[in-house]
Amino acid sequence: MADHAQKDMNWKKALDSEHRKPAIEALNNELTSLQKTILTEVFPTDSTYEVAVLNATPGRLLLDIKRSGKYKVRGVKQGFRENTAVTDGPDFNYYSSVVRLFTVRIALCSRRSREHIIAIKDVSTAFLQSESYPDGQVKYVSFKNPITGKWHYYSQSGPIYGEASAPVRWENTIAPWIEKQGFERGENDRCIFYHPERDLLLLLYVDDCLAKGLPEDVEWIFALLGEEFDCKDTEYLDIDTSDISRLPRHAPSHGSRIHVPHHECIHRECSQHPRHSYSQELNTYRIACRHGLASSRRWSKERAPRRSQHAWLARPNRTMRCLLLLLKARTTLCIAYAFGSQSRKESVLISL
Repeated sequence: MADHAQKDMNWKKALDSEHRKPAIEALNNELTSLQKTILTEVFPTDSTYEVAVLNATPGRLLLDIKRSGKYKVRGVKQGFRENTAVTDGPDFNYYSSVVRLFTVRIALCSRRSREHIIAIKDVSTAFLQSESYPDGQVKYVSFKNPITGKWHYYSQSGPIYGEASAPVRWENTIAPWIEKQGFERGENDRCIFYHPERDLLLLLYVDDCLAKGLPEDVEWIFALLGEEFDCKDTEYLDIDTSDISRLPRHAPSHGSRIHVPHHECIHRECSQHPRHSYSQELNTYRIACRHGLASSRRWSKERAPRRSQHAWLARPNRTMRCLLLLLKARTTLCIAYAFGSQSRKESVLISL
């Protein structure tokens, strides 16, 4: 079970199996967490009950099993069913930014001193920690209890997962806070933040923060982040760790490298996760460090046969197998940067 993550499990089957006890426990934990932050249950005796029933947007309680074997329930609003013109207003701007992958690649392999470190900190349930709706605005959401089959209605004081406005409301919460700490925000890429006095770089990808700088400066900003928001433990990128793009990254004494994993690792990753395909995996490697795959992947995708997901995973077409053989034969190619290099190039493609 720890090797295979399961997403959006069937509640009826889960409750009729050995998953019942941990599933119920995960459900209670999620509902308790939501009611501690943004949700308040509306009961039939409350004066706003009829309003809640009339205006509530339905949601779903998704049951997942993580790779670690932990059971997780996530309450998600069905945002596509929300009347956003009424709840958010006709002129609401839903556009939000995330750092681009090539920006992360440049940051990981750009020129830096030996003392600089790279670390990542994840904000837990970030959307639930966004600022409340302005002017005391209240929304309503409903969830069907998978055990009793009864609908429960809640008043909502802040954004929740699945809501159309949740990403931009979170960005409008964390970005101004980062700027208050002395960071300058990028103009071309709005999720790049730089502290000129500390020479500290911070990249923001929704709830993931990647910092690059001196150890004391990285610890400084992550300590402040942990005080302001509920966060997970800091992860430090070192030898044989994976970066934000899920690719292996080495940090030897003479520089840093990003490379493609071994051929068998690619096949195992695709086989263990049915929603992944070889094409998607190869696209990740193409964007991150193997740009030569771009034209080959596009050609293969245009000519890929229409077959079921399981058949595709079991036997990819001939072109895809050729690409996998190419990766297997040239696994030593990587993006690398050597410390002390005087070149103005941010990164180069070399052989280990």
